[in-house]
Amino acid sequence: MGTRLGRLVLALVFSACVMTQAGCQGEPAEPATQTNASFSLPVDQKMVVFGDAWAAGYDAKPRGKGFAYLLGPMVGARSTEVLADGGTGFVNAGRNGQGNYAARLAKLPIDPDARLVIVQGGLNDFAGSKSLFADAHKAISLAKNRFPNANIVVLGFVPKTLSKGATTMDRSISAAAEANSVHYISPIAERWITEGNIHQYIDPTTGHPNTSGHEFIARRLAGALNVLSIQ
Repeated sequence: MGTRLGRLVLALVFSACVMTQAGCQGEPAEPATQTNASFSLPVDQKMVVFGDAWAAGYDAKPRGKGFAYLLGPMVGARSTEVLADGGTGFVNAGRNGQGNYAARLAKLPIDPDARLVIVQGGLNDFAGSKSLFADAHKAISLAKNRFPNANIVVLGFVPKTLSKGATTMDRSISAAAEANSVHYISPIAERWITEGNIHQYIDPTTGHPNTSGHEFIARRLAGALNVLSIQ
């Protein structure tokens, strides 16, 4: 992994970007896709997606149409392991005490084979937003430890409704990723989901993507990862 931090703002068609330097202190004013100096796609290698119900493919029909399962072939991965537990988050330990992300990651064995790890989350953390930065920082640090040979990419969340509170949370997760020198992709800042399409892709009751939403997110994420790989 490189050590130079930056911030990459992707155009909606992923054809143009602007790079600005950012420090590690405080929360970024405009969270977007931040990047280290080097990144490569997991072509013919293992990919891991760690997260909540989104990663599990909830509301996709069938669940194998979830974005995590669709993403692998789009980026050339040989295999995809999905480590998902609905209701959990960086802060939220889940209704059944499954543990927050740091607790879940701490239970995992070290995996030297994974070459790309997507850590997706934040949607379940509204109630614990005050400790979000610290908890996200700990979880991301543990992800780096458990997957020592992988590029780590933190994928931000999309709320049921777009709000100022969601943007503040997005900035906290972005800052935690930046402090750990890992990549961060913000669907909120990059406007993957807008007032114009949120009802097309996100179930307003569950807050999960529908089948079309999962495919949409997989394609946008694959595009963002491809942009990172050619920087």
